[in-house]
Amino acid sequence: MPKIEHWRTEPEEELARLVPTNELTDFWTSNIDIVVGPGESAVIIKDGSIEEVLTQQRVKNLAGGFSNWLGEKLQTKEQFDMLMVDNKPFQVELGVDGLTRDDVAQSGIAKLTLRLNHENANRIIGVLREKAIKVQKGFFRKKTVTEGYETVLTRTSIEQMLAEEARAKVFRILIRKYEAKDLGGSKAIDEEVATSAKTELHKTLETWGMSIENIFVDWSPNAYQSWKAQRAPTTWMKKAKQEEQETDEIRDLEFSKRKKSRQREVSTMEREWAEEDAQKSLELSKRKKLREREASTLERDWADEDAQKSLEGRRKRLDLEKQIALEEAKLETELEDLKGSSTSSQKIRRARTEAEVQTIQSGSDKAELENLVGLKEQMLQQKMTRKSQDQAHELEMARIKADVAKSVGVADAEAKAKQAEARSRQADAKLSENSKKKRESNFLVEAVYLVYNDGRLLAHVLSENQNTDPEILTSMLSAVGDFVSDSLGTKGHLGTMQHGDSTILIEQGSDCHLAAVTHGKPGDGLKKELRKQLTSIEDKYIKELKDWAGDTTLFAKCATNLVKVILQSTAKSRSEVV
Repeated sequence: MPKIEHWRTEPEEELARLVPTNELTDFWTSNIDIVVGPGESAVIIKDGSIEEVLTQQRVKNLAGGFSNWLGEKLQTKEQFDMLMVDNKPFQVELGVDGLTRDDVAQSGIAKLTLRLNHENANRIIGVLREKAIKVQKGFFRKKTVTEGYETVLTRTSIEQMLAEEARAKVFRILIRKYEAKDLGGSKAIDEEVATSAKTELHKTLETWGMSIENIFVDWSPNAYQSWKAQRAPTTWMKKAKQEEQETDEIRDLEFSKRKKSRQREVSTMEREWAEEDAQKSLELSKRKKLREREASTLERDWADEDAQKSLEGRRKRLDLEKQIALEEAKLETELEDLKGSSTSSQKIRRARTEAEVQTIQSGSDKAELENLVGLKEQMLQQKMTRKSQDQAHELEMARIKADVAKSVGVADAEAKAKQAEARSRQADAKLSENSKKKRESNFLVEAVYLVYNDGRLLAHVLSENQNTDPEILTSMLSAVGDFVSDSLGTKGHLGTMQHGDSTILIEQGSDCHLAAVTHGKPGDGLKKELRKQLTSIEDKYIKELKDWAGDTTLFAKCATNLVKVILQSTAKSRSEVV
């Protein structure tokens, strides 16, 4: 059985040991097995570079143990060294002293928590090489000869190496930055001193293959602190209370200033928002009024077309009745001529027939004229009524503008805007009632897309699964529009695209547009709803649309407007589309 030994005799003091090849040979020949404990490493160094690292777990897994592994290494007859390193944290204590900023002597004990790192084995060996073993030789012992180097790195040697440099280059400079009353009496300053010292010592320790993990300075009481504790507690307490009171007053003053500043900013923003809301309400009422007038104009045009068609139909019916009456009169005359034998009777009958024809013709002409005159009077009356309504609308708009211009607060403008909105809703209700009277075929709105003018997709809603990716479809629509404009050499926008039973309606706005994909022929109400929802979106997101940078989450709430367009469908599925 091999003899088991630990690589260090004093575990609390020894931190690293360098074992050269000749000593390793002695271990093997003496059948000694070295123990590698928890947190320890055995580093094999060959030609100045790390060749292999053995830990406790690695040694346990070696076949034949450490002595067998060492024998295999020595059989190669290569020169190598083995550095045993304790990687666990260890603590050293350094005495520190210096003069404060107010020339008071200050001292203390700095407790440093350090750690050796086996990855920096070459730097640790460099520290050992600097500790040469020198002896005096010669007849008069005047010749100094270097017989070797230290092979053991201890906690005491590290304290000796670090003590003078830490006192002169680090702690004396740091102590000079503060007054005597601050050191040992302020936790924040103690932490600041520890952090600065840790930063300064890190560079030196890194060149030695070490790292610093923590530092704590236990300050001794200085003259000022002794006086404060023994001779002047009352004065110090009064001064501390006064300083604390002054600090509280300054803090309250700063808080009051910030609070007033925030209140001014909030009031300014509220005024700006109120003005923007009033302006938007006014613009909204104007747009609704214009849409109301456009709707009424369309209704009047449709009524005129219907009246014109009715008049043409009456004319055709009268012409047809006149022609039928003439044909009947001629047939009766011819029959009477055939039946009569005398010439005189034939002449009398012809004269009578011609008189009856003239009577019928004059009667029909009179009835036709009466009908035409009545229709023209009716159409003239309708035009006069519409003209008076237009004048009333214009007067009402002028009155609203004057009221808004003379208004002192925002409340009056909002009330008038609400009245205009209510009247607009009534007009929309009338328009919807008139449009419902017209029979339309069923259609299904399958998808609605909100698209930026450059072709990027802002938001979309689907009622049916689409095989095409939404961004690809909107980019295709933009590309088709650009192609048509370039080909025709004109400026404009696409309005409708149709392929088979599918139709795409496009409503263009100032910054964006809406595109609705339908199955079946859509009614006129869908086009109006697209315009309505597009206007609402542009009014609500006027700032976001102006300089949009690509964030689609800004328009997530637009899904409500797009769903309203989906609800215009008159069919629930494609099977219900006529």
